[in-house]
Amino acid sequence: MSELPDVIQEVDAYRSVARRIARNTLDEPLGHRDQLVALVNLVERARREATLVEFIERAIWEESEGVLWQREPLKVPADPVERALRRLAGENRERCPTCLRPTPSETEFAIWEARRAARRDEFEAREGAIS
Repeated sequence: MSELPDVIQEVDAYRSVARRIARNTLDEPLGHRDQLVALVNLVERARREATLVEFIERAIWEESEGVLWQREPLKVPADPVERALRRLAGENRERCPTCLRPTPSETEFAIWEARRAARRDEFEAREGAIS
C-alpha cells in the first residue's frame, strides 16, 4: 500500500489535533473556554498555512461538535441496566422492586437499541476518519 498524499496527511494531522482538543487528551487538560479558544486558533492556523483549508475546517468542526454545542452523550441505558429491565419485563413486572423504575415497553427497548446502533455507527465513522 502506498503512502497517503501529503494533503491527506495534512487533513489527518489537523483532525487529530482537533480530536485531542475536543476529547481533552492533550498533555495539559483544558477548561471548556480554553478548548473553544484552542479550536478557533487551530482553524485560524489552518486558514494561514493549510493546503485544503475547507476540508480541514470541516474536519475540525466535525471533531469538535460536542464541545461547541455542549452536547451531552445520548441518554441510553447501559447494557447491564437494560438486561435487568428486560428480565423484569419478561417476568411481567411493571416496576423494578428495588428502584421502582417503570419497566420499559418493547418499543422503548427498540428505541434504545436504535440509538445505541446510531451512536456506534457515528463513532466508528469518526474514528475511521483519521488514517
